[in-house]
Amino acid sequence: MYHLCLVTDFFYPEIGGVQTHVQDLAMTALKNGYDVSIITTVGRKFSVEYIDALKIVRVPFPKYSGFVGIAGLESKYKKIMSRLKPDIVHAHHAFSPSGIIAGKAAKSLGIPAVLTNHSIPVGYEAFRRIWHYISNWLSTIPALKNLRKYDAAIAVSKPAAEFLKYFYSGHIRIVPPPIDYDIFNINVKKSEVGFDESEKIVLYVGRLEFKKGIEFAIYAFRIVAKVMPEAKLVIIGPDETPYAWHLKKLVEVWGLKRKVIFLGKVSKEKLCKYYVASDIFIFPSYGGESFGIV
Repeated sequence: MYHLCLVTDFFYPEIGGVQTHVQDLAMTALKNGYDVSIITTVGRKFSVEYIDALKIVRVPFPKYSGFVGIAGLESKYKKIMSRLKPDIVHAHHAFSPSGIIAGKAAKSLGIPAVLTNHSIPVGYEAFRRIWHYISNWLSTIPALKNLRKYDAAIAVSKPAAEFLKYFYSGHIRIVPPPIDYDIFNINVKKSEVGFDESEKIVLYVGRLEFKKGIEFAIYAFRIVAKVMPEAKLVIIGPDETPYAWHLKKLVEVWGLKRKVIFLGKVSKEKLCKYYVASDIFIFPSYGGESFGIV
């Protein structure tokens, strides 16, 4: 059986686009007869666990640590890969510790390695010329030269591929995030998600953080609500952060508590129902989105 090993700094129980991408890719590969394992730095202690036939090896390491301690992580990955003996390693997110060193670790063991880049920096679209000079300088950093060791590279969008070219000289294939459309092929009444059929639902899904532009969306919805009283703004995503508290205070100050609903985390089944029941989906990010999976 062909063994695929996915390596990532972004995985459940965290919530996000890369996490969803990796999970869906793993489960699809399992359905198609592959043996699949995941090595991730998400976790409080070293552990090995299973979700059905999916093997997950957790190696705690701070994803935003830069290059500090990255050599130690590489050594751990070599040991784990030598035991797992995968036929191919597929790392996700080029500019996090796992993405930087997984290819080097795999190649040292003679294992083919593929990299998928999911991101572009905030401001890249507006300031390409500035990022051109910054990226040329970053590409000279020894740790980032490890990205050249991958046998193949994928990007989820054209901007993500364009940015990765500063660090990877080979051909970069563009493969958008996988989506299982069948899960949205359902009939849902608005009453099933707690709304009247006459109400218009504006939906936001994602993490509640500054770059997502949610306060701008709320401000815009404030105008919409004046001319369309039946409109409701539904915000789905983890809401236990200081930024989420700030957003809720905005809603309170602007008198929108009955019209803006924070649902926090919801199950995948319920999320699909909200997608189907909603009238409009908004994606108000300020930047840094290469292909938002939502």
